[in-house]
This record gives sequence, structure tokens and C-alpha cells, in this order.
Amino acid sequence: MNQEVPLPPKRPRPKVTIPQPLGLYAGDLLVRTREYFEAFNQLGAEAENAHLFARYFLFFHALELLLKAFLASKGVSKRDLRLKYGHSIEDIYDAAVALGMHPLSNVKVIAKNLDVLNSQQDFRYPSGYNLHVQSPAFCRESYEALRMAIEPRISTEVQKASLQLHSDFRGQTVIWKDE
Repeated sequence: MNQEVPLPPKRPRPKVTIPQPLGLYAGDLLVRTREYFEAFNQLGAEAENAHLFARYFLFFHALELLLKAFLASKGVSKRDLRLKYGHSIEDIYDAAVALGMHPLSNVKVIAKNLDVLNSQQDFRYPSGYNLHVQSPAFCRESYEALRMAIEPRISTEVQKASLQLHSDFRGQTVIWKDE
């Protein structure tokens, strides 16, 4: 007769509350930037010049998050990303270059132009402004060039942070609590 041996009751895993490691946050930003960039492309699927204000708002945010992912992977705190850089893509771009990102002139031009438009929230609210920005194709190519240049660096930091987290907190439930 085979008699089943009862398993001992599971002990609850100890919980630890820590700030989210910046490398993992960079990975979260990378996932989110892909969503915004994909939406930018999908809104133009029927016609390249369709839904321009909505598309450029999505593109602006995709570019902002991609650059912030790079900064987070280099150790820039969530607080600084939010308060020091805010939504100024040109400032975020300049900080990324200062931290070792290879400058891409097309991205710098787009960042400067989008900052001017975003300063008055022209993408979000009617302002009587006649939209004049680089073409969606130019923006798409520039974003992809930037993504291809920095995503491998970000991914490396994500992997390092993940390994470190699992090593430091093995068998524990980790809860993020940031500033």
C-alpha cells in the first residue's frame, strides 16, 4: 500500500520592503516606451499623416521614457527623473549624453522641437498652433536608431539588477517602496 506522506505546512515567506532597484525600473520604462511607440505607429497605420496631434503626444512620451530608461540604468534616481528633468526631453537628452550616450543629431533636433511644443501643451490642448514638426517617418527612424544604440546597455543593467535582487533576497517577498 502506498500511503501518501503529508507535506509540512508552507511557512509564509518573509517580506522585505525596499526601493525598486534602478536597473529594474529602467526595464519597466523600456517596456512602457515600447507601448507608446507602438501606439504612435498604429495610429498612423491607415495614413501616415492621420491623427497627428495624438501621435506626436504618444511619440513625445515614448522618447521621454526611452531616454529616462537610459538615465535610470546609469543610476539617476526616480526623484531626479521626476523633479530635476520632468518632461523636458532636451534636458533629458543632454543628461543622457553627459552619462555616456552617443549623441544622435536627429534625436537632438526632435527633442528641441518637441520641447517647444510641449512647453505650451500644444499636443494636448487646442492652442491655435499650426503643427509643424518632423515627419512621422523621420521621428520613427530617429527613435529606432536611438533605441538600437541604447537598449542593449539598458538590458544589461536590467539583468544585473535582477540577478542582484534574486541573490540578495532569495526566498523573500520583495515589496517596492520608493521615496
